Amino acid sequence: ECIALEELYLSHNGISKMEGLSTLINLRVLDVSSNKVTEISDIEKLT
Repeated sequence: ECIALEELYLSHNGISKMEGLSTLINLRVLDVSSNKVTEISDIEKLT
């Protein structure tokens, strides 16, 4: 787990699905631009 992670940059990586984001409780920046993401589960739990 990366509970201290605040920024995650994943642009241009061919990502189509993301899971397990609910464990990143300190995440403030998530960049998944230029990917083919169709599903991001648990993101609604991050505020």
